[in-house]
Amino acid sequence: MIKKYLKDNILITDGAMGTYYSHISGSETTVSELANTDRPELIKSIHQEYIKAGAKLIRTNTFSANTFTLGKSRKEIQELINAGYEIAKSAAKDHDVFVAASIGPIPELVEGKTLEKDLLRDEYLFVADSFLSLGADVFIFETFSSTEYIKEVAEHIKASNPKAFILVEFALNTDGYTRKGISARRVQRQIKEITAVDAYGFNCGIGPTHLYNIIKKLDLSEDIVSALPNSGYPIVINERTVYQQNPEYFAQKLIDIKALGVNIIGGCCGTTPAHIKTLAEKLDIQPSPPVIVTRPKVKDKVLSPVYPNPFASKLKNNEFTIAVELDPPYGTNLEKMIRGAKELKDRGADIITVADSPMAKVRADSVMIAAKLKGKQA
Repeated sequence: MIKKYLKDNILITDGAMGTYYSHISGSETTVSELANTDRPELIKSIHQEYIKAGAKLIRTNTFSANTFTLGKSRKEIQELINAGYEIAKSAAKDHDVFVAASIGPIPELVEGKTLEKDLLRDEYLFVADSFLSLGADVFIFETFSSTEYIKEVAEHIKASNPKAFILVEFALNTDGYTRKGISARRVQRQIKEITAVDAYGFNCGIGPTHLYNIIKKLDLSEDIVSALPNSGYPIVINERTVYQQNPEYFAQKLIDIKALGVNIIGGCCGTTPAHIKTLAEKLDIQPSPPVIVTRPKVKDKVLSPVYPNPFASKLKNNEFTIAVELDPPYGTNLEKMIRGAKELKDRGADIITVADSPMAKVRADSVMIAAKLKGKQA
């Protein structure tokens, strides 16, 4: 049982499945659940890598396995769940590792229509029953934005298997709020009122430093708490969103989070076996020799690419620079602003700033406009 293990140990989970699958498969999509039936050996090899890196718990590749997210029939979803669970169990065979049923949030809005609550609740129960029928006894609800549906589903699981361990994790933004505007402190209070839930925590959404700053303000005494942040924040290189590799930074921040009283630590988007291996080593847990799989090798350390920055170079050389500020438009038509920015660039402007409205009038978002201008000028 996980509770017994946690009495004397810190539980290390695996890292990301979706982003890592996308990276090593060369796929442009992170919907890795379909690979449970299409490429099962690849999914198994990812689980094995995390186990060899030092993970004590791996999550099934089923985060998005529901009819509304994937747009498939229940029969097809059942097949993906069955395959995902069996793959994880097979990877964990002969290893002292927990296998957790991963359940992600079901979208409330599909094709512009808001789904009825009864449909959503029924779908959660269907997914839970699918895992229960396979013998699952560890359940992780990931990246939720509220406690809605959790009480009923958790009680349903415990009614079927009283010994089941249930962990519910919430995704926060940098200010410490979920997508539904619920603060970390409030969501903590609400989830602790659900007695069928054994543990709670936070995953995805933000990097380890922001998560550390949020968790340190909470009272975690006597609670089982998890922290599975992203590796950091993605950057856009040549129109492609990528996560830079930073296992040392990630692992050190997770050690800091552990010191706050967190019992379960691991990674979410952007993390790889290299992150988990470094984390395990910092906890003085010696991982087994790396598993050998036939696929592109992931480097433990990747040097960040260096891009030319004429403006920074001028400042460094104490050269005269020209900055021009533009105000975002009131509407969505950016043609005039884009033309103006291009003309300013052609006439020698070194940098263009995009300001928020100083008169509190509603304009287009300055950050989005700046990103749009950057893309057009690149």
